[in-house]
Order: sequence, then C-alpha cells, then structure tokens
Amino acid sequence: MEKIGFIGLGKLGLECAEVMAEKHQVCGYDIYPRSSELVKICGIEELVDSSDWIFVAVPTPHAEGYDGSVPSSHMEPKDFGHDAVIDAINIFADMSAQKAKLEIDFTDFVLLTLHRAENVDDKKTLTSIINAVIESGQNFVFPLHPRTKQKLKLYGLYEKFVKSKNIKLIKPVGYFEMLELMKRCLFIVTDSGGIQEESTSPKINKKVVVVRKSTDRPEAVKAGFSRITGLSYSKILTAI
Repeated sequence: MEKIGFIGLGKLGLECAEVMAEKHQVCGYDIYPRSSELVKICGIEELVDSSDWIFVAVPTPHAEGYDGSVPSSHMEPKDFGHDAVIDAINIFADMSAQKAKLEIDFTDFVLLTLHRAENVDDKKTLTSIINAVIESGQNFVFPLHPRTKQKLKLYGLYEKFVKSKNIKLIKPVGYFEMLELMKRCLFIVTDSGGIQEESTSPKINKKVVVVRKSTDRPEAVKAGFSRITGLSYSKILTAI
C-alpha cells in the first residue's frame, strides 16, 4: 500500500486526503491542523521521509512579475479570496426552486443525511442515531444514500424507518434538489463536511447538528452554525 502525504489540510487538502485514505495510508501536515479520523496528523519531516507521493494543497501566489525568488508573505492573497462551494450556491440557489424536482409532504421538516463509514458501518452507532431521530418527534426528510440503505437493511433497521410516521425517505437527490431541501428545512442533521460548509452561505443560513466526534469545519462551529454531538443517543436527541 502506497503512503500518501498532504501538505496543507484546508478545505481542499483535507477532503482530498480523506478520500485518498479510503485506499491508502495518508498523513497530513498543516500549520493549523484540523482533526480527522482518517488522516494521521504528522510533522513535516515525518511526512517527507515516509511518503511515496506528496500532494501540496496550499495557495500558490501567482501575480504578474512574481518569479518566486523572494518570500510571498508580503503579497496580498487576492487570488484566493473565494470559496468555490459558497460561490456556487450564490449562483444557483435562486434558480433551484425551478430546477428541482421534489415531492415533499412535510412543510416544517429537518433535513437528515448520513453516509460516513464510521457512522453507517457500525451497528451500535447507526442504531443510536436512528433511535434519536425517530424519538425526537421532529419531521425529517432523509435522502437515503445507497450505502446507508444497505447497512440499515443489514442491521434490521430499515423497516423501523419505513414504519416511522415522522421520517420521509426519498431517493438520493441532485444538486438543485439538495439546495431546495437546505433552503426549506428548519435545520440539518448530518455527518457531511460539505453540508456543514454550505449551511453557512447567506442563501442557506441553517443550523447544523453534526453527528460525529469531530469536524473538518471547525470554523462553522466557531461561528455558531454547527454543533458537534458525538455519537451517543442521549446527546444526539438533546441536540435535535
């Protein structure tokens, strides 16, 4: 198994590193490291010495006349002042109502998404999340990821969801449908890093209950958009 190193664990670097970690040993370095359950955080020397491949996921200044001969710390990082995720929402959120194909009976609902392996592959963890959601009394719309559906059936939890009166199971949705669900919902319960980021857009502006032990979006927690519950039934239920 090849060893992969990532220098830079920001919004781009950490997500790419976690994808790589599904099939490789991955370590990462950042001056402001984020926590990750999949990527080993290490020092720069260890990373360089132990890695077969190294990816550098940090902004590279590119300005007219810059030849790389002097440090760039004095340069204004104007080329990196945009977040592609938020920019996309700003462009497409206003047209999602016309583009989306949704049939939702609930008017006041919470959006639920679950897909991360550490949540859906573990029967105890998945059962805790499911029980908290059902017993909260909130109405939920749940676009069901194929992986999650498979595990629900494997652990005998799928019928419990189907019979629940407060859960609306729907098939996986596209981008416009997800934008509409985020816009219409009261708040979001998720293990998705991307949704945590999208929720901070002024076009979405929704609170997020993060059913994980840690988050790769600490800035959303600091700003008051996200709350990390951990994986216990009681803490998830209290947060919802």
